[in-house]
Order: sequence, then C-alpha cells, then structure tokens
Amino acid sequence: MGSYDNLPRQIPAENTVWLRFGDHGVEIHEGETLVGRSASSGLVLDDPLVSRTHARIVVSRGSVTIEDLKSANGVLVNGEPLLRARVLVSGDQVVIGEQNFVVFVATRTEPPPSSGLEPRVPPLGGLRVSPAPEAERSEATRKGEAIDLLGSVAEKVLALGRGDEAERILSSYLRNLLQTARVNGVDPIVAEKAATYAVRLAETTGKGTWVDYTFELYGIVKRPLPGPIVDGLYASLRRMASPSIRAFREYLSVMRTVGPKLGPSDRFLMRRIEGLEALSVFT
Repeated sequence: MGSYDNLPRQIPAENTVWLRFGDHGVEIHEGETLVGRSASSGLVLDDPLVSRTHARIVVSRGSVTIEDLKSANGVLVNGEPLLRARVLVSGDQVVIGEQNFVVFVATRTEPPPSSGLEPRVPPLGGLRVSPAPEAERSEATRKGEAIDLLGSVAEKVLALGRGDEAERILSSYLRNLLQTARVNGVDPIVAEKAATYAVRLAETTGKGTWVDYTFELYGIVKRPLPGPIVDGLYASLRRMASPSIRAFREYLSVMRTVGPKLGPSDRFLMRRIEGLEALSVFT
C-alpha cells in the first residue's frame, strides 16, 4: 500500500487513528464513532448504498475495531466481507458503500499522514463524505461500480462453490436494485451484470427464486436475456428448486409487446427463451 507499508502494526494507547479517503481524512477519537447516512452519525456518508446506521468504529485502550451494524450492503475490509467485529491495523482498506478508506495510525507527536487530512468535526454535525457530482458520475455508473466491487468478492467464493456465502454478499444489493428498477427502470448494462450473478446464485444455491428475479428484472428492461444467461439456464435449470412459471410467463408477456421491434438475433434469442418451458421445471 505504498507509504502505508511501513506503518506500525500495533496500536499503542497514545496513538491516534485516521481514516483517509482520497486526499482527505478524519481523525477517529477514543470511544465510539457511528458511520452511516444519518445526520447524527459521527461520520456521515452521503451515499445511496450506505444504511442510515451502517457501521461502528470503536477506539479503546490502544486498539481500533469496526463492526457492521446489520447494514443492507455490508462492509468490506481488505476485500473481504465483514462478518463480525474486527480489529483494524494501519494500512487496512475499508469499503462502506462506494467510499474506500485507508486506516492510518500515527503517534500524537507525528504529523497527520498528509496535508489534506483535516480534524474530525463534532459527532452531531459529523464529517460528510459525498460521492462525485452527478455531472461526473451517473447513477448507472455508480450502480455498475457497486456491483463490480461486490461481484469481485463474490467471484472468489463462487469459484469455491460456496453459493450461500456469495448470496450473503450479493443478495441485498440485487434486491435493492430490483426494488429501485420497479420505480425508476434500470440501465441495461447494470441489469446484465445483476442477472448474470442472479443466475450464478441460482446455480450454486439451487434456489429458483433467483431465476424468477432474472425474469422480473429483464421484464423491466424489456429485452431478451443475453445469450450466455440463456445458456446457463438451459444447463442448470433442472437442478434448481421450483422456479415460478408465473414469473416466466409474465416476462414472455412483456416481451411479446415489444416483439415487432426486435431484430433477427433478438427474435432467435426469444425462441430459445420460450423453449425453456419445455424443460418442465416450473411450478
């Protein structure tokens, strides 16, 4: 981690703790600091992927710990999901929502890690960390980055066949995305990534509800499922528990309304999708 590689790995009681994000940072004092979207948090993250009360950081007697407070989208520490309270050390990377922090521990006699670091404001006001302006990063870009981040973690456990763990990592994001899509629609690129992971979760957990998820999401997009996703369904649908014929037929119904606008390749895909019903696995 560059200049952080040589930082001390132990945290004496005399030390102060800083979280660095980009060119700025915040000092975390002795005691408890709540992190979340709520204005009453000590560290306010203005980020749609952050829960109102997302995490707790505690500095006590020379150690600093972080705990996920049952947030919707979780906390990552060094790329791994935070499943229980964990001690942090200098150089650790913490991801909450779309904010990536680096832990820095400095003695009180040392200067802050960089001139861009600024003192922590009182808890009632909180330090507010905002994402980049809309002009720089669209909603679709933010959602795409979020699923890429979560997906990179999920890929590791999916490769080991640990579908239940991958489901814990991805499920909140995927369900929140679907809920938002029902109201505001969804970017097709983000939808394809979400559907790809949903089908992979269905394959590894055997849960047909993730197939239902895929049909509903693509009914909102009003496009044929991409070819690799259709291939995956043909290969594994018989091993999944009770996907819903209703979800499947509702998707087909939506697609028939846009059928005349489809090109030859999309019409071919739709014939393959319709053929899934012949597998006789729906309930």
